[in-house]
Formats: sequence, structure tokens, C-alpha cells
Amino acid sequence: MDPVSLIASVITIVVTCQQVVQILRYTVEALKEAPKALKNLLGQTQGLNVMLLRLEGLKNRWGEHSVELLESVFNEGECLACIESLRKMVLEIAPNGGQKLSEAYSRFRWLAKKKDMFTITEAIQRHKQDLVLAVTLITAESSTMSEKEAQQQTEELLEQTAPHLAFPEPPPVYQERQDVQIWFGETLVQGPDMNPYYQKRYDLASAVFAGEWDRAFELLAQAKALYGQSWVNCIRFRISNQDRDPSGYTPLHQAALFGAPVEVVQKFVELGAWRTARSMRGGDNTPLDMVQSPEWDPLHHVLMPMIRHTVPSNTLDELQHRLHSLIFSEMRDDPKFHSRQMRLPDLYVLTELEIPAMWFPVDPGIQDRGFFFRLDGRELLVKSCNIHGKYSNRQYRISVEGCLPIHEAVIFDSAAMAYPVSA
Repeated sequence: MDPVSLIASVITIVVTCQQVVQILRYTVEALKEAPKALKNLLGQTQGLNVMLLRLEGLKNRWGEHSVELLESVFNEGECLACIESLRKMVLEIAPNGGQKLSEAYSRFRWLAKKKDMFTITEAIQRHKQDLVLAVTLITAESSTMSEKEAQQQTEELLEQTAPHLAFPEPPPVYQERQDVQIWFGETLVQGPDMNPYYQKRYDLASAVFAGEWDRAFELLAQAKALYGQSWVNCIRFRISNQDRDPSGYTPLHQAALFGAPVEVVQKFVELGAWRTARSMRGGDNTPLDMVQSPEWDPLHHVLMPMIRHTVPSNTLDELQHRLHSLIFSEMRDDPKFHSRQMRLPDLYVLTELEIPAMWFPVDPGIQDRGFFFRLDGRELLVKSCNIHGKYSNRQYRISVEGCLPIHEAVIFDSAAMAYPVSA
């Protein structure tokens, strides 16, 4: 087979395999205590998917010898037939491609197909191992790597294919750990709610507004010591309904607006200030938009966001709309939530975070009550914690198509787990 035809065959398998992985994952997530064999099948299929993508990514290096080598160790026709058979069986377990899943029905169909699933899992594993060999040999042949180095690289890639829980920790840990990003949404705090905690946050906003940078950094340090929180992205809240509507400016916005010394701005960034944070007033401005100086000013370089997770803006907007609708739906009977006039999370911030996850406490006085959410590719995983009473945790997978209730969110990349369990 010529290289072009072989590439076309691989792409066909990739597309089909990705569809199967998606349906399998939704099935695992929607089944309470999903069978281990089903999770294993998901892991093996994702492993095959990753190897196919890696092979497709090497296509520019394929020569005549590479095609011969690939054909000698990998049968693309048998692999496609295997994936098609799996797709047919998975659709029988998860009707409508996993979008409308009857748990009892799916468990019944799983038991009926269990033997066939074990057989096809073994076949998937064989095709995956064939691809591991092919990818290793092609990589070694077309680069300066030795075969051993290429094999090690491939094995490291495969380590990311096992399914992991997206939310492995109990809710209180989200707010207690200092490496967890927190979305502080209060825009109105008044009367008895104005306790020492909120007073210090108000003092921080006042110090930043006055350009008292040393005082601001002192208060940020106190927040870490007293509450285990980073306030570097807190906005000024109102203390009366008569106050002007909040601007949504973070300390970094204010530093950029006032032309603070580069060292001050750099320190805010080093403390975790979000460069993608958008204001509430004046056109969704980021800190970079606030800079008044010419483009060659060093501030422009410091404030330029580093986007780690690329998601189309229209997709982010749709995910955010569905997240906000979900939060309003779950919080509709909570008068405290509405009295604080909470500003709901802006998902654009997630795109710059190394781990694109965040905790949104709906009642700062109760640490384990709120929403934990994280990006998963072009979808959003959400866990509502103790919203409807103690231990009333619910999970959802949100896409541009809709919001799907699930039992346990699953991700593949172990390196990008949302805050792995502490030792």
C-alpha cells in the first residue's frame, strides 16, 4: 500500500476509535460503580487511540521502508474491523451514543455482552501492542533516538491512557490546599457578614486602589498564613447597595492601570495573578488591556497571558453559559447566595492554568460547600458539593451539546489530574 492510502486508513481508524472512546467514557461515568472490566476496556481503547494519533503524527516521516515496516507489524484492516465491532457493542450498552443512558438497561446489556467484551478487549490490547512496536521503530528510524529511547518515550505516552477520577479528594481539601485555585465571587458583603475575614479582603482592595503595594503584599501574606488562601485574584466587593457597581478589577488590573513598577506587577504574577482575568465594567478588559503606556513598555511583556489550554472562544462561551445555568439551578433556593450577588466563574481563566481546575465556594463560611470544575479538552467537568445538604455531591459533564449528569467524572491524563491525593 502506498503511504497516502495507508495514512487515509489510519485516519479512518482514528476517527472511529475516538467516537468509541467518547461513548465508552460516558458509559463508565454514568454507571454507578462501573464494572472494572468496562474501565479496563476504556483504558485499552484509549491506549489504542493514543498510539493511532502518535502514528498519524509521524506521517511526515513515513518513507517507503516505514510503510513496509508498518504493514509487517500492524494490520489496519483487522484493527478497523475490531473497532467497528466494539462500536456496535458499545452502542447496544449505551443507547443513543451515551446521551440517554438507562443505568439498569446498560448493566443488563453489559452482563449479556460481557464475554464478547473480554474477547474484544484482548484484541484491542494486541492491536495496541502492534502499534507500540510500529511507533517505536518508526520513531527510532526517523530521528536521532535509539530504539530504547523511542520505546521509553512511547511507554511514557501510554502511562497517560489509564482512566482516573477527575475529583479524587473530599471537598474540604479543595479550599484548604494552597495550590488550589479559588474563584471568589462575592460582589456585595454587608451588615453581619462583614467579619474580620471580609474586612481583611476589603483592606486589600483598598490598599491596591491606593497603590500601597507593600501593604497589599503584606495582606496577601496574612491571607496565606491565617486562611490558607491566595487573594491575589480577589476583586473589590461593595459594602452597601448604594455603592457603585463593582469593576471586577483584580490587584493585577489595578497595578496595570496605575502603571505600577514592573517589579510589582511581576510579583503579582509570581503569586498567581491571572493574566486572563476579565473585568466586569468597561468591556471585559484583561490586565494587559489596562496598560496606558506604549507597546514597548516592559509591562506588556509581563502581562501577556500564556495560554496552556486552547479552546475556541465560542466553545468556552457555551460551556460557561451552561455552567452558570447549572449553578443558578442548584442554588435557586439559597437566599444567602443571591444576597451576596455572586459573580459566577469566568472559564477563560482556566486556559492559562497549568491544571485547568478551580473551586468556587458559594458560602465562604462553609469550606466544603461549592462547585469544583475543570476543563477536559473542549468539555467541562463539574462537581457540586454539599449544595443540597451534607454529602449531597453531584457530578456533570458539560459540552456544547448539553449538560449530562454522571456518577463519577473520568479523565485520562494522570499528569493533569485535578490535585492528586495528598500523601
